[in-house]
Amino acid sequence: MQKERSGSIIVRTALAVTCGPISVWKLATVLLTLLIYHSTFTAKADSCPSVKDEIDTDRPDVTNSSVVVPAGSLQIENGLNISARDSSRFVDGTNTRLRAGIANCLELLVDVPTYFANVRGPEGSGFSDVAPALKWQISPIPGKVDLSAVFGVALPTGSASIAGRGAQPYLQFPWSWELRNGWGLSGMFTEFIRPSDPTSKLITEATFVIEKNVTDRASLFVEYVVITRRMEVLPSC
Repeated sequence: MQKERSGSIIVRTALAVTCGPISVWKLATVLLTLLIYHSTFTAKADSCPSVKDEIDTDRPDVTNSSVVVPAGSLQIENGLNISARDSSRFVDGTNTRLRAGIANCLELLVDVPTYFANVRGPEGSGFSDVAPALKWQISPIPGKVDLSAVFGVALPTGSASIAGRGAQPYLQFPWSWELRNGWGLSGMFTEFIRPSDPTSKLITEATFVIEKNVTDRASLFVEYVVITRRMEVLPSC
């Protein structure tokens, strides 16, 4: 009975979010509902990562890990990127992400501002926003599909030419599926909301990854990323 009641609450909340324009408060409501649902099924926590498990990072690909860091642990990830946007070329770093396990199956992560140096093209240089987020591992099923939900907000601390204007919430779902003989599939769906952007209010990003472990410490992967920008918001019911 409790499981049916919890499922009904989630369905009603999802319908409420899809009826009407997306807002920070609606995304926060979804996250709060998921957390309440999570608290009613704590038995699943035994399947979430522990300090004895191998480290699973969000780097180096775009697709993030589908599992959280162990409770009571702190993981710091860094990186350096070379990217192209229109006619501009950028080098950005250090792409620092702080990941702290605050409870079983629950992670607090913070993206520290990264500096984007324009090495060629008309666009300027500057820092990105600081972006805190909460990540909840929904389906810790060893050997099958793992799925997490992430809700975060990029706070307007960086350069407007680099990060855009105003607070920018996002909702994200990374997943992964371990196959046989070292093969694996993974992907991620992210909805970015940019209320202050005059041209792209909503940005949808979808990724798909095929990965092969070649040794205990090395792997090869191919990643496909699709980004869609649009102005409209969801119509009211």
